Amino acid sequence: MTFFTESVVGQLFKTMEKEKLPIDQGIELLQAVLSYDTRDPLILSCVLTNVSSLFPFVTHRPHFLPQVLYKLFGSITFEVIEESKAPRTRSVKNVRRHACSSIIKMCRDYPQFILPCFDMLYTHVKKLFSNELLLTQMEKCALMEALVLISNQFKDYGKQQAFLEELMAPVSVRWQSEETSSRVLWDPALFLSHVGADQTQIDPIAEDMSGISRSRISFCVYTILGVVKRARWPAEPEEAAAGGFVVGHTPTGAPVYRNPCTSQVLALMPNLLALIRTHNNLFLPENMARLSGTFTRAYEVMDVEKNLVLGLPQPVLDIYDSPVYKTTLERMQGFFCTLYDNCFHILGNAGPSLQQDFYTIDGLAEKIVNSALANIDNVPDHRLRPLLRVFIKQLVVSCPPEYYETLLCPLLAPLFSYMLQRLNQRWQVINQKGTLCGSDDDEVCEEKQVTQEMLEEQLVRLVTREVMDLISVTCILKKAPESAGNKEEVDEEEMMATDSSQAAPGTPTYPSDELTELGKCLLQHEDIYMTLLTISFNSLSWRDTGNCHRMASLVCWTLLRQVVGVTCCRRRSHGSTPAC
Repeated sequence: MTFFTESVVGQLFKTMEKEKLPIDQGIELLQAVLSYDTRDPLILSCVLTNVSSLFPFVTHRPHFLPQVLYKLFGSITFEVIEESKAPRTRSVKNVRRHACSSIIKMCRDYPQFILPCFDMLYTHVKKLFSNELLLTQMEKCALMEALVLISNQFKDYGKQQAFLEELMAPVSVRWQSEETSSRVLWDPALFLSHVGADQTQIDPIAEDMSGISRSRISFCVYTILGVVKRARWPAEPEEAAAGGFVVGHTPTGAPVYRNPCTSQVLALMPNLLALIRTHNNLFLPENMARLSGTFTRAYEVMDVEKNLVLGLPQPVLDIYDSPVYKTTLERMQGFFCTLYDNCFHILGNAGPSLQQDFYTIDGLAEKIVNSALANIDNVPDHRLRPLLRVFIKQLVVSCPPEYYETLLCPLLAPLFSYMLQRLNQRWQVINQKGTLCGSDDDEVCEEKQVTQEMLEEQLVRLVTREVMDLISVTCILKKAPESAGNKEEVDEEEMMATDSSQAAPGTPTYPSDELTELGKCLLQHEDIYMTLLTISFNSLSWRDTGNCHRMASLVCWTLLRQVVGVTCCRRRSHGSTPAC
């Protein structure tokens, strides 16, 4: 049944005329699903899938909406054994996560339909939040995201701003408290002590204050991300203007919008940048030495990510219903990894969300350089990937041309210059290993050491590709084929992931041999452009076939011909040569 509803119901609403839809039969089936009660988490997960698949029928019978919401909220707090202090099983966690995703999806796809139930939802969420142990931090943030999505339908700037201010009040107070703002987030030693990374932990199940501290910091960052990612102005310009979201117009007549979350988010931005700088400084030798013996590997690649990088299959979970007992090291690794990624997700979403209010922050380029690029030489390769992919790439894509000179050029100049130096060093080591691999060596490397070397080399390849992708996005103009027509709509089942890049649906594009407007701007800065040229051509000597082919065919010639053209035209202007 689950496979049937997933495959068929969505197609019914896409292809059948409204009058011919089997509304009564669909509602009857939905009622049977809603009335079905089970304590088996695997079956309950299938029930939730059926509820989501059948939800379009509810839009034709609005009085069933409270029943659907009641079912989903009951699943968010699902437990096999009530009030058990043992860690939840994987299946229970999956059910709760599934319910949260279903609510977000409904609020994203049908916000206007769910709007009349907003007060009921908000009241219920506040009731759940009153018990700090009832929900995990991610579950709390998922419910907050759902509320923010519905609040976009207020279409009243003042009303939505007041709601967001109330919603974020606990986070704002904690994030800007004297202890947090002036001490923990700004000082690496205090930060390590606050989260317990300098302490020796023995019992992995015992509750400790350090775990609570980590949880609260994570909740603050998750909340900021959820609000920045979801809060928006009305899509229709007339509604946006009537609701007070328009603050002016560009020279071309396009409206300039303001986001109702701007004031709250900008107030939290200094501490966010401080946290990023502190995190980078954790890799300084003196701060690495502060880690206790329990957490000496806290900054290393997590096993799940390691398997993904190496292309290895994930271990099969034989005991699906066993409690998930994570070691203290695993919890600490997850905390650092997720926190770092989410900080860059916030910055990556800040541009499209806050627009001119973000780009015009006084000294923004310098603040980013002093935080995101602080102590970057000690930051390991696996930590550079979210910086490049999630933040810098998104900033390049979303930044308006009027801020190229004040924001992107001062930021990209030191970044590309450093990455040229770093990649040259990394690939020199890899290339040397390749030439020595055939030499006689009596030493038999341990399997663990070989795996570590493979991991490090693969991470260098991935970082290299992130840099080359950034160069391509920065400089190479993409065009749509002339014969391109209307394409299929984006899959309705696709959930908006944490990844900040929310590409609009449209026709596919292909790289051209022309520069983007940003590329033309960088061409005027000889030092930046020559750095881009050097990285691109140096990459042809690195032992990465895919990257070499891509750069040779798409990037190198496009960048070089611009320099040749500029040089030739300069000579012609000085009378040195008769023609370009």
